[in-house]
Amino acid sequence: ENLSGMTLSELMQCNTQPINNQLVLYLLRDRSAVVWGLNMLAANTTNVAGEGASRDMTLAKLIEPKLLGILASLSTLQLGRFNEESYLVMESVTELLQTFPPRTVGKWKNKFISILRNGLNSPDTSVRHDTLLAWRKFVEVTEGKCLGPLVGEIVAVLLPHL
Repeated sequence: ENLSGMTLSELMQCNTQPINNQLVLYLLRDRSAVVWGLNMLAANTTNVAGEGASRDMTLAKLIEPKLLGILASLSTLQLGRFNEESYLVMESVTELLQTFPPRTVGKWKNKFISILRNGLNSPDTSVRHDTLLAWRKFVEVTEGKCLGPLVGEIVAVLLPHL
């Protein structure tokens, strides 16, 4: 505060998306800490009406408005390198798939598919294994009407890995 002349709350309001992205990356490792951090961010960030968010929002409600940015960030982390973050990306995607209702997953299906396809390109067999588990979760939680048109694409992508 002394250096910037701004309070922590004011600084956090400037750009919370990168903080949200990093928190979600560690969702499986410490879910309660991530939810606590997201709640803290939401409480210190005002919405358009100038009101702070509720202190006890569910994970889905905390993340959904920022989900596109989070998925884009996870996708970017995969590009060109496969390392510890690759494991975190697949773990986080699987957790996100379990967190949201089928309708939300269907809404962002193309982003999820892009991340899942990239994960299968990993030279690390553990990452590919985690990716296959994430694919399974994707198929389980996606609404039938959204999944139907994708069956051919999903089979074509997964067949070489089964």
